[in-house]
Amino acid sequence: MTVSKQTPVNNYAGNSSNKKFDFDFLINDSQELVVKLTDKNNVIRVLKEGLDYSINEIGNKNGSYIIFPLDSSTYDVLKEDELISLSLELEIKQESEFKNSSYFNFNILEFTFDYIVRILQILNRKIERCLKVEEGSSAVPDTIIDNINEAKKVTEDYAKEVTKMRDSVLSDKQNVETNKNIVNEKLKDLNSYIEDVKKKSNKDLSDLSETGELHFLNKRQVTNCILEKTNTITKEGLTIKINSGLNLLISDGRNPDGTLKNIEYKVTSQLSFVMPALTGEYEFFGQYNKASNKFDSILYIEPEKIYLNKQEPFSADSENKGFWFNPIDNKWKITDASDKWEEKSIISLGRFKQNEQQDEFENFVVNKPLEVLNKTEMTISYFMPAMDAGVEKAWDKEHTAECDGWLHTGNMLNVNQIHITINGVRSLWIGVGGSDVLAIQEWMPIPKGTQYKFDGGVNNSDRYIKFYPLKGVIY
Repeated sequence: MTVSKQTPVNNYAGNSSNKKFDFDFLINDSQELVVKLTDKNNVIRVLKEGLDYSINEIGNKNGSYIIFPLDSSTYDVLKEDELISLSLELEIKQESEFKNSSYFNFNILEFTFDYIVRILQILNRKIERCLKVEEGSSAVPDTIIDNINEAKKVTEDYAKEVTKMRDSVLSDKQNVETNKNIVNEKLKDLNSYIEDVKKKSNKDLSDLSETGELHFLNKRQVTNCILEKTNTITKEGLTIKINSGLNLLISDGRNPDGTLKNIEYKVTSQLSFVMPALTGEYEFFGQYNKASNKFDSILYIEPEKIYLNKQEPFSADSENKGFWFNPIDNKWKITDASDKWEEKSIISLGRFKQNEQQDEFENFVVNKPLEVLNKTEMTISYFMPAMDAGVEKAWDKEHTAECDGWLHTGNMLNVNQIHITINGVRSLWIGVGGSDVLAIQEWMPIPKGTQYKFDGGVNNSDRYIKFYPLKGVIY
């Protein structure tokens, strides 16, 4: 029998289904086949014939196959990350005797030669997998092995350092997660505080509590605006729809103390108003009926015919039409070229422009909450002194303004030079004098926290300083 050139080993990776594995070399005994299993952790185990696997045929020069695993085996079907190796192992021996005889057996001789060749093939396979040193090299296997071991040690040390770094990163990540949780808890506390403030201050802005005053508008200083809206003013064709939920402050004059008087109106059911065909841009107003407590019509006018000032914009008996808001008395008046201005409870809601066909709105903009405040200067009284809240201050003594306000100072008799010191800087305030000057008074605005002092003048009981807070601060 001839022995073909071959590598006496077969390796197979698993696929979680295959149980048949071929080997393509001759074995004359089951002990000549060694079967090994390499698992995913690179641990190699020798399998046992009859327990883990069975051999289909022995003595075939082309080889045969094994079945693995058997029902008796503790191993499962070979997986994708596992490897099975089938290799030939022969003892290095020669037990055949060749005698000088006319009956020389060539079969025994051929078997012996074949056996030797097969051993050589096994040795060649093992030599190929060994560490080799080229001829002429000064390196010796022991030195190379030592270098490999040293490199392995260095690699292991690096691996330990990398592991420490990884552990440090994981620790930092844990700290970040911990801090994140702390921040989230703080945010929950903040949100809880905000919700608490909202409850204390009454969400619809009526009867604001002392805490709520710090977070919401003081409606004695705000008027003529939308407070809340969420899709509450809509359009369809040329119809303007005012839906429930719209909350408004409608100007209604002033209270006896000078603060703004308002009507707070909240729409509770839908109102619809159809606009006529119009050309150009218009601002539209809701006209409030006190008796029915709702809008009874929508008024509209060109923006240039809306007047926001203290003085009457023009004579009512002229051929003019207009809407006039006077911030001093906090009232709207309108005229349509009649002989007088007529007070109306109206409030600006938005602006519109119709398309060329005049069958729908081309532009339709609803005022944002508090937007009209920027136009009408409703807070003009905020900066006036609260005359009923003045506090006398001592002369020749430093004081600090408790809030934004006004200083009123004077000397009711003969005036000499009066000096003022503001935040440590002293300067001449009133520089006249003489017996013919009987009295002088001055007003001065002063911000909160400002340090001030007056000195000089005639030292008598008619010399005085009085501090008045702003109306908007106390009302």
